[in-house]
Amino acid sequence: MKTMPYSFGRREFAASAGLAMAMALSGSGMAGADESVKVARDAPDAYREFIEPNLTPFDAVTALPEIREAAREGEGVEMLLYERILRVAEDGTFLEATREVAEALNQQGAEDLAEDRHRFRASTTRLSVPVARTIGEGGEAKEVADEGLFVKAEGESDSEVHSDEAILTLVYPDVKAGSLIENVIVEEVHTSLTPGEFSFGQPWVWVGNCRRLRLVIELPAAMADRLRWSSVGAGPGEPEIAELDGGYRRFTWVSDAVEAHQFERGAPPIAQMGPLFHGSTFASWDDLGRWFAGLLEDPAACPPEIKALAAEWAGARTIRARSPSGSADASAKTCATRRWNSASAPTSRARRAARRRPATAIARTRRTCSASC
Repeated sequence: MKTMPYSFGRREFAASAGLAMAMALSGSGMAGADESVKVARDAPDAYREFIEPNLTPFDAVTALPEIREAAREGEGVEMLLYERILRVAEDGTFLEATREVAEALNQQGAEDLAEDRHRFRASTTRLSVPVARTIGEGGEAKEVADEGLFVKAEGESDSEVHSDEAILTLVYPDVKAGSLIENVIVEEVHTSLTPGEFSFGQPWVWVGNCRRLRLVIELPAAMADRLRWSSVGAGPGEPEIAELDGGYRRFTWVSDAVEAHQFERGAPPIAQMGPLFHGSTFASWDDLGRWFAGLLEDPAACPPEIKALAAEWAGARTIRARSPSGSADASAKTCATRRWNSASAPTSRARRAARRRPATAIARTRRTCSASC
């Protein structure tokens, strides 16, 4: 399997015509698919109302000029268009659509385009794919079959077992040299990590030549007033800004003729050296730090119900140790520390006593320590 060396945004390019054929014939590519995550083909009404009208017309995409003639000799794939459109709500949730139109310049490019992958957070996102098709040189279109869209949990194929990321895989039919593939992937992000705020990051490059990169963000006016952006390395110019109905403001960034990024072995990631374009409604790093500190407050505290449950598991007896502050929390902490120290690093006296005690008593002592600590 030939794998592209870079993940563009949340999409991965990892394709093989042989794998696609094996899936079609045997269905083995569906192994491990997460049946609990259904890939809808119909996008939500909000997509039809706010995002679909902003997509670049297909005829305009195919009319974009090639970056250079030599591209057809040295590259397998040329991205005609990568565009990303986001509609953000006041609470920080958003609707996002990413769209790609790419051409296979030769047989190797056809193999690379036969399958692609897109990462998303399954716990916070509803996914739909209203457009996924192969377009032949003569203009005939073949839709990706329902069996060619499936989701696998990240943990099924990666060491990060506890990640909530999932991978959408698309398998395109009948991709040949000269074929185009087109997809639109819609994500409804219904849970905001930073309520009332919005942040984004977009690599301003692609693994091959890209005729057009386009980013569109629509924000409520109050959030739009706070939006700040900058680039690491190369990035787009100033945005086109438009006032919309309903108190929204639209920002559009476009770059044409973006040449392939030259990857160097051992170089820092794009997040550190660019080209990366990013922005946020947070006013400063201090505000971001205060938000992060707030995430730590609740996990750092021990709720009364948890303390009660620990006491129940440990038994009715609780040794209260004195502490300078005299607080129950400090006493419990001191007690737990003493128990932990005596259990994990027993003195010679404790070891002699343990030899004379039955195993059940020793096990009970260790369970008490675990519950208290």
